[in-house]
Amino acid sequence: PGKWECHVTRDEFCHFLEGRSTYVHESGDVIEITPDTAAFFPKDWKGVCTVHETIKKVYMIR
Repeated sequence: PGKWECHVTRDEFCHFLEGRSTYVHESGDVIEITPDTAAFFPKDWKGVCTVHETIKKVYMIR
């Protein structure tokens, strides 16, 4: 668990298997992550990630 600012430098697709987190884009859009959530973060996505419970994910970067 923790909180940090993130900047995605390449397109990233994630499938979250375990845990809970919240991603808040610099525009204010919120993505709530729970088990079995799929999310796409395009190149240059910027925001804050807060992990509430340790996450496990599989991901693909292009």
